[in-house]
Amino acid sequence: MGMLRIFSPNANKLSDEGSADAQLLEVQLQNAIIQVEVGKFVSCSELLHLAVLHPRKLSVYSVSGTAGNVEHGDQYQLKLVYEHNLQRTACNMTYGTFGGVTGFNRIWK
Repeated sequence: MGMLRIFSPNANKLSDEGSADAQLLEVQLQNAIIQVEVGKFVSCSELLHLAVLHPRKLSVYSVSGTAGNVEHGDQYQLKLVYEHNLQRTACNMTYGTFGGVTGFNRIWK
């Protein structure tokens, strides 16, 4: 129902999967989430971004971290880079280079 949670991929804590320590970020988005993908979705950047497919919209976010104090740990933020409104309701998406295009991934909804 629109709750996006990002967890730390730490192989040393296999028994702590889903624990509060492993959760880096929790954000309530306005729309339901159908699918989430990570890739190079911004043409002027080599960084990875987060593509979130909603029923009538595709949103691309950047995730950034700021080192915090020892007591508080690191802080992470989700920032909207761009979004596309869709004319029809989406059910899934795929992404890739589709024929060798370099620079950024293309998304098909």
